Amino acid sequence: MWLTPLVLAVACGAPEQGEEAMGAEEPGEMSAEPMEEMPMETPAPVTFTLELHEMNASGIMGTANAAHTDESVEVTVEIAGVTAGEELPSHIHQGTCESGGPVVAALSPVAVSEGTGTGVTTLDPGQIPEDQPLFLQVHGADGQPVACADIPAPHDM
Repeated sequence: MWLTPLVLAVACGAPEQGEEAMGAEEPGEMSAEPMEEMPMETPAPVTFTLELHEMNASGIMGTANAAHTDESVEVTVEIAGVTAGEELPSHIHQGTCESGGPVVAALSPVAVSEGTGTGVTTLDPGQIPEDQPLFLQVHGADGQPVACADIPAPHDM
């Protein structure tokens, strides 16, 4: 294609007067200097949003957003309908909101200010099993569940 030489000439540039061409000491000779590595593009994270539904007549609802890469899973929990000054524990559990189940991964507490709260946690992807049903649950200060969302299986996202 005729654009290729033009693009290469613009991208590489010609050496200034008195400068040598990059990568060669003398014509036909290779430089011993290591070549710069081109940065690899990081794939965009896979993201999904869960709707947290009220439990136990708490009046608390919200969302949980997850951004999943090969290196990490960042979970952001945002809730509304809570008392300012509270810190509410949140976890990822095995099972469903309806059936309940043990904690698989503890999340950062949701810090509440002026009736809304946010908690952000970064997890290692290996902490979250992919071969079982999971749910995200926020607990009140008394330990009772106040908001919950089932997490879809990876093939359902």
